[in-house]
Amino acid sequence: MKTKYYAVALILGSSLFNPAFAATNTQAVNNAKATTSVASVLQSNAAQDDQDVVLTGYIVDSLGDEMYTFKDSTGVISVEIDDEDMAAIEIDPTTEVTLVGEIDVEPTATTIAVDNVLLAK
Repeated sequence: MKTKYYAVALILGSSLFNPAFAATNTQAVNNAKATTSVASVLQSNAAQDDQDVVLTGYIVDSLGDEMYTFKDSTGVISVEIDDEDMAAIEIDPTTEVTLVGEIDVEPTATTIAVDNVLLAK
């Protein structure tokens, strides 16, 4: 019985080192959207919903309920950031940040669902 479990563990474990598995994960990282602008996000359509995005600019206002106003040199957009993510970083409207998240296209507005807030370099 133990032999069966060891065989399954060996097969599953060795598949992690398979070049095809590594290529798939590398491809997922390489498909991440490069840094873009608010203007290009606002031109998004429903086909781009949930597409990865990276924005650099400023969080200029809190709208309440985890919503903020984000501004870069091309425009302004509402972004949703979890309270615990905002508590982890100290910023003000003059602090340049990089937001990593996904485009959220709704019938009434396009926003960004933010996964990470980083200080811009």
